[in-house]
Amino acid sequence: MLFEDGLGVPQDDEKAITCYRMAAAQGDPYAKSNLGLYAEKDGNFQEAKAIYEEIIQEGTTNKFAYLDLAYLLENHPELYEGTEEERIEHIVYLQEQGQSMRDVWLKSRKF
Repeated sequence: MLFEDGLGVPQDDEKAITCYRMAAAQGDPYAKSNLGLYAEKDGNFQEAKAIYEEIIQEGTTNKFAYLDLAYLLENHPELYEGTEEERIEHIVYLQEQGQSMRDVWLKSRKF
């Protein structure tokens, strides 16, 4: 995130992507999500979809993967292989999964 946001270092997307790839290779689902966001930013929507689906298939509790995939499918219906009704149901499911994981995370926090 430091290179992505330029926190204490010059902002550099290429260095950010390199760092995210290294972390993703070690199994970090949040780094993988960030790689998905970079793929979206570059217009590589199929790649982003594949990344989010891989994170979800791995059984992650990363709520962002669910929400990012829901957003992607909502805005790019051509990426979904199925009927419009199935796509909408899948988007709702993804949003619910992301929200429930967010709720569990919030309950675990001690404020």
